[in-house]
Amino acid sequence: MALDVTPLGEKVTLAQVAADRRAHGGSLTSDPRVVRVALAVIGVVVIVVLAWLIGLEVVQLAALALSPFVIAAPIAALLFWAGAVGFARYWRSETADHRFIRLDRFADANQLAVVEGRSESPATGVIFEQSRDRYLSLRVVSGRHPLFEVANLVSVVRIDAQRSAATNWTYLAVPLDRPLPHVLLDSKRNDSFFGSTLPEAFRRSQVLSLEGDFDEHFTLYCPEGYERDALYLFTPDVMAVMIDHAADFDVEVVGDRAYFFVDRAVDLASPAFWTSVDAILGSIAPKLSRVSDRYTDERPAAERAGLVRRGQPRARRVPRGGQG
Repeated sequence: MALDVTPLGEKVTLAQVAADRRAHGGSLTSDPRVVRVALAVIGVVVIVVLAWLIGLEVVQLAALALSPFVIAAPIAALLFWAGAVGFARYWRSETADHRFIRLDRFADANQLAVVEGRSESPATGVIFEQSRDRYLSLRVVSGRHPLFEVANLVSVVRIDAQRSAATNWTYLAVPLDRPLPHVLLDSKRNDSFFGSTLPEAFRRSQVLSLEGDFDEHFTLYCPEGYERDALYLFTPDVMAVMIDHAADFDVEVVGDRAYFFVDRAVDLASPAFWTSVDAILGSIAPKLSRVSDRYTDERPAAERAGLVRRGQPRARRVPRGGQG
């Protein structure tokens, strides 16, 4: 299934936003047209009063035998011009309501469900284990093939007793047929000036170098002893589509899920973002699913390992979804 992103580029008028608000119990005062006209009237009054006061002050300070209007008029004209330019941009600007209406249309066109408000996040994965105080602020869920979930994740990290900081993530989660080895791809394209944007640092002994130019795009981490398993997963064709369609994302395979994520709250009404999601769903997800269908970890459950963060002892993890 190819996603139809056309609704994300359609125009949403203020009248449609107002109608949507009324349909959801909004009042007249919440009508964006009423609010913007009221702001325009207030702005004109403020400009006139401010210009008059400035003109009056100039006349008094300079002891000029002029009416304050002579000074105030050009000042008012200048302020009004600047205000008109700013207000015109504001009038044409989009609100969260505009974006949500387009997202809702997109979901209807593609048989997706939009889930507003706080909801529980997954528990396993590097971006989810950063904090216990985390939630999904907006989700888009597929109810038919291909199954997937896209969400904005908010993770609140406690700094000290009085302070906390929120970090934002956006991820695409794709279910796999069977659990795969725990691997993590740190994209080099989305690194910051200070280096990796991953919330955790991992032991360098877990870095596996792959053939070709794959290492120029990603740093691959896999548990020690799972190097052959990772090579089984990242065949040349999988590496090629990863470079072509997922180089902007960090990727984690944990249990029977593959997560493609970025370290910011992406606007889920962005056509460019959903074009990237569609490319991942159409080219990468099927290959990972086929690989997972053939993969079995023959190690005893007690010997199965997960990735180890720096400063931690070697960890054991039973992949989510069963023992395979």
